Amino acid sequence: MNTIQDIQTLQSKNKDLLTKLVKLIDDGRDLGLDIQETYLEKAKEALNNTDTKLKVALIGGFSEGKTSIVAAWLEKLSNDMKINTSESSDAVSVYNIDNDIEIIDTPGLFGFKEKNDNGNIQKYKDITKQYVSQAHIILYVLNPANPIKASHAEDLNWLFRELNLLPRSVFVLSKFDEEVDIEDEEDYRDRLEIKKESIIERLKQNIALSESEAKDLSIVAVSANPYQKGTTYWLEHKDEFRKLSRIDTLREEAIKKITHNGGKFALVEEAKKSIINDVICKFLPTIHELENILHEQKEEQQNGYNKQKKDLAKIDSHMIKAQESLKSFAERYFSGLLLQLSGTSITTFKSFYEREMGDDKGNKIFTRLNDEIARETKSINTELINLANNIDFEIERAKANDSKLAQHGIKIGTRLLQNSGIINNTLVLAGRDGLVSVAKTLGMDVALKFKPYGAIKLAANINKCLPYIGMALTIFLEMRDAKKRAEEEEKFNAMKNELAESLEQQQQEFLEFVTGDTFKNEFSKNSHTIKEDLKKIESQLNNVEQAETKLIEWKNTAKDLQSQIE
Repeated sequence: MNTIQDIQTLQSKNKDLLTKLVKLIDDGRDLGLDIQETYLEKAKEALNNTDTKLKVALIGGFSEGKTSIVAAWLEKLSNDMKINTSESSDAVSVYNIDNDIEIIDTPGLFGFKEKNDNGNIQKYKDITKQYVSQAHIILYVLNPANPIKASHAEDLNWLFRELNLLPRSVFVLSKFDEEVDIEDEEDYRDRLEIKKESIIERLKQNIALSESEAKDLSIVAVSANPYQKGTTYWLEHKDEFRKLSRIDTLREEAIKKITHNGGKFALVEEAKKSIINDVICKFLPTIHELENILHEQKEEQQNGYNKQKKDLAKIDSHMIKAQESLKSFAERYFSGLLLQLSGTSITTFKSFYEREMGDDKGNKIFTRLNDEIARETKSINTELINLANNIDFEIERAKANDSKLAQHGIKIGTRLLQNSGIINNTLVLAGRDGLVSVAKTLGMDVALKFKPYGAIKLAANINKCLPYIGMALTIFLEMRDAKKRAEEEEKFNAMKNELAESLEQQQQEFLEFVTGDTFKNEFSKNSHTIKEDLKKIESQLNNVEQAETKLIEWKNTAKDLQSQIE
C-alpha cells in the first residue's frame, strides 16, 4: 500500500467500519452487555482521529525494564520516568519523538499487581490492555532468562491472534547484559540465536506459530542500562552506550516493521482494525454463552407455560362438569323434596320438616346444597392450589435465571430482562401469599354466597307450617266438627302448595346460580387472576424470544463486521 489512493480507500473503509462499531457498542450496551466505556471511547477516538502519529507501545511483564528502554531510545531521562524496580510506574506514560512518534510506556501485561484508583482496584494488566489495541507498533519486552512462560498463553493469543498484532510486533530481550558478555560480539550473537529459537518454540506451543510467521519475527536483544551504571551515567557517555546497549538494533527493527506494513499512514489505519477486533473478540464468546442460556431458559419457561395452560384448561373443563353434576343433583334433590312434601299430611308433616328442613329457615336445605357444592368443587380447589404453586415456581425460576446470568458476569439480567418485563413485580400475583389459603376454602365461600332471592319467602312459608308441626295427631283427630277438620286440611294443602312453589323457586335459583356466569365467576375469581398471570408469562416468553432475537442480530452484525476486516 504505497499510493495515496490506496490509503484513502483504506481510510474510507475504516471510517465506515468504526461507525458500525460505535453503533454495535451502543446497541450492545442497550442490550445490557457490560461493555466498558473505554471501548466506546477508543472507537470514537479512532473514528474522529486525524492524527497520523505512530504509536509505539511497550508491553511485557512488570519490572522488565520497559521504562529504561524508553529512556535509551529517547537518549534522555524525563523527570516522570521511574527506573528502579521499587519505583516502577503504575501509570501509562507517553513520550513524543519529533511529533511523529509516540512511545507509550505501560505498567505491564503479566502478573497481578494492582493499584487503587479512587477506590477501584484495577490490575496493571487491564490498564495496559486499554492501550494495546490502539498501538501501531508493539515492543514486546521479555525477560532474557525466561522470555515466554506457559502462563502467558492467554494474553499471547489475545495479542497475536485476536488483535492480529504479530506482524506489527518486535520482541525485545531486555537486560541482556545479565545473560552475556555484551562486549563480546560473538557471544552476543550466539546467545541471541539461542534465545530466538526458544522464543519461536514457545510461540509455536502457545499460539501455533507457523513457519512463515517464524521467518518474519523480529527479535532483538538490548541492554538499556549496561553494568547497572544508571541511565544518567550512560546519557553522559552516549557513544559507548550505543555500542553496548544495541538500542539502534531496536530502532532499526521498528523502522523495518513500519516499512514492511506499508508505511506510517497504512499502520495508523491498520491499528483501527485491531480496535474493532478487540471489542468483537471480547464479547462474541459472551454473546454465544448468553444466547445458550436464554435459549435454555426459554425452553424451560415455554414447557412450564404450556403445562400451566393445559392445567387451567382442565380446571375449566372440571368446572363445567361440576356445574352439570350440580344441576343433576338439584333436579334429583328438589324432585325428592317435592315428592315427599306432596305425600305428607297434617299428621306426618312434622317428620318431613325435621328430616329435610331442620328449622324455620330451612337451614338443612341450604346446608345440603352447600355441602354438595363443596363436594363437587373440592378437586378443583386442589387443582387451583397446585396451579398457583406452579406459577409461583415459574416466577422464582425466572428470578433464579436472572441470578444465573449475573453469575456469568452478564449484566443483561439488570437491563434487558427488566426492560423486557421478564423480571417484574407486576408478575407477582396480587395477594399471592393468601391465594393458597383462599383456594382451600373457596368452595365454602361460594356456598355461603348462595343467597337466593326466594329464601325469605321460603322461610315465611315454613313458618306457616309451624302450627302443624306442633299439632299432635290426637288433637287433630279429636276435632269433632268435620267442617273444621276440612278447613284445616284445606289450609294445610294450601300451605303445602305455597311451600312447594317456594322449593321450586329455590331449585330454579340454584340451577341458575350453578349453571350461569355468577357461579363460575364467583368460584373462579382466583382462576381469573391466574389467567391474567398466564397472560403476563406469555408476554414474558415473547420478551425472552425478542431478547434472544436481538442477541442473535447483534452477534451476526459483529461477525459480519469482523469478516470485513479480515
